[in-house]
Amino acid sequence: MAIKQQVSKLKENWLLLVVVVLVIGLFTFWKAPLMSLDTFDSSYQKIGGTAMEESVRSAIGIMPPYYGGGDFAPQVTERKITKSASLSNDVRRGDFDEAQSRTKSIIESTDSYLLNENVYVYDTRHETHTASYQIQVETSKYNAVLSQLKEIGEVASFSENADDITGSYTNLETELTAEKGRLVRYKEMLNGASTTTEKIELADRIYDLERRIKYLEDALKNTDLRIEYTSIYFQLTEKPSGYTDVVFLSFADLIRNLVNSFNNLLKMVFAAIPYLVALIVVWLGVKVVRRKKK
Repeated sequence: MAIKQQVSKLKENWLLLVVVVLVIGLFTFWKAPLMSLDTFDSSYQKIGGTAMEESVRSAIGIMPPYYGGGDFAPQVTERKITKSASLSNDVRRGDFDEAQSRTKSIIESTDSYLLNENVYVYDTRHETHTASYQIQVETSKYNAVLSQLKEIGEVASFSENADDITGSYTNLETELTAEKGRLVRYKEMLNGASTTTEKIELADRIYDLERRIKYLEDALKNTDLRIEYTSIYFQLTEKPSGYTDVVFLSFADLIRNLVNSFNNLLKMVFAAIPYLVALIVVWLGVKVVRRKKK
């Protein structure tokens, strides 16, 4: 009896059953192209190729998973460190030009690079100057240059940052070596290809790999420059004069102060009038009461 009831319910809900089957079918059909990427080329998988899979995924808008920065590599003894520093000094008024000359002399004598220089006046009345410099220094000379810059004027602020990028640097080297090995393998496969379709497909893959290798090589070169050179942001600020705010009042200022004082006096007088009236009324009332008592 129970089985007949279940069959009857299935007949009544046949439309729901059809919808469920269609959803399962669409889901299976949608996943099929993505799963085929993992077995796109058995010969390529044998050489451990992931770059081609990445290019295919990128072409259809699917990015590979991200596994983090990977900057920590404890097994590597030679660490890759990048540094940067920010230094701000105050110089006495009148010594600004000399401080600028000393700064440029330090840059030139240490074969450093001045990437950017800005000099401007932030107080036009008293011509107070400030200057900022973006300097690239060889890491081996970094401490010496920093010590010389600190001797210019007085140090107002200083900050330093160091990053250990050994892990990411090692990953770049490993990936570059692997991609070059894959490129050699693909060229061998291209020489042995028999059909035009295979040659075109392999040529496209070789082109993608060559672009990838060029990108990795440039990334390594840029990273080497960041390691070999340290960036220093240096700022010079001229101290304002102690007599900056000491000025004679002009005649207009005197008249303005006189008018303001007179206005304040009028305000006080008119503010006191109600109280004065109240006192008079009280005084008159007291006087009237006293007369009646007499």
